[in-house]
Amino acid sequence: MTRPETFWLAIVISVLLPLLVGRLIDPTRCITDITKLLGYGAATTIVAFGAELEFQAIARSASLDPETTAFVAAFIIAGFLEELIRFFILDHIIRKLDKTPIIVMLAASMWVSLGFAVVENALYVIGSSPKMAVTLAIVRFVWPTTMHLFAGVLQCAGIVRLLGMSPKFTFPAAVLFHGLFDWVQMNHATHFYSTITLISFCGFIATSIIVRQARVVDAKACS
Repeated sequence: MTRPETFWLAIVISVLLPLLVGRLIDPTRCITDITKLLGYGAATTIVAFGAELEFQAIARSASLDPETTAFVAAFIIAGFLEELIRFFILDHIIRKLDKTPIIVMLAASMWVSLGFAVVENALYVIGSSPKMAVTLAIVRFVWPTTMHLFAGVLQCAGIVRLLGMSPKFTFPAAVLFHGLFDWVQMNHATHFYSTITLISFCGFIATSIIVRQARVVDAKACS
């Protein structure tokens, strides 16, 4: 396979495939709304990457040890900053969706998170070597992309006060979940794939509970 073919295959896997899955999950939303929500997520990526570049420059000048650098990058830059931006974006969007079924709000949070994930995936693929591009694309589709979806749904659940939760709980939980996920990646733990899969599974269980409860609440509201 030639280098251009490898690159475009990696883009399909890491960018188009997540969007296709999103469309299968939320098949009725109009393309205009999807584009706007993806745009919100993409804007988050630009801000976050700018902050990460600034931090990397500070870390180099301060001669921070690798462990401290990884911790700050995972929990402060990736975890706290990205989830803070995601919170304000989702809060803004959900206020506009007032009196809309909760499941529709959760789907909106999914599109915002997908917007962030696919731009991030594309940047990683572009910066990778041709030999690693497809492998990296598959890894990012399976793990980081789903992590962003789970974090977005969790934050949305707190904003709409689902299951008695509030942002006082869901925001720190999303930061911890996101930060732990990135910290494991940065430290290349011995049991990397098993650890990252366990974290993702916990996110999947939490998301399933949230979606199920949203359907129950929406059904009661319609009855």
